Amino acid sequence: MRGAGKSPQELPDPYSQRDYDRILGMHARKVQVKNGRLVLDEPTDLPDGAEVEVVVIDEELTAEERAELHASLDRALEDSDAGRGMEAWEYLERYRAGREDRSAR
Repeated sequence: MRGAGKSPQELPDPYSQRDYDRILGMHARKVQVKNGRLVLDEPTDLPDGAEVEVVVIDEELTAEERAELHASLDRALEDSDAGRGMEAWEYLERYRAGREDRSAR
């Protein structure tokens, strides 16, 4: 994976030291809402007063949409296993370049 085991100096622009540190420092946790409060159901070593960002996961997929998503993920995994994949960072760089080309038109 691009970025894994690399120093921030080895990452191409537009990735900054802050971005690099932020990505490496992410820790996903599951929380539930109970009586209007967010409740973390597992221990954490975060210090008191630590700020966290919460992202609400929208589970509005129909059974058909979920089946399509799983089929797409299965195809992607098969492509990857067959050597037809690319690193996520490379994909993002290519996508970003294509988006910039489209907006320049």
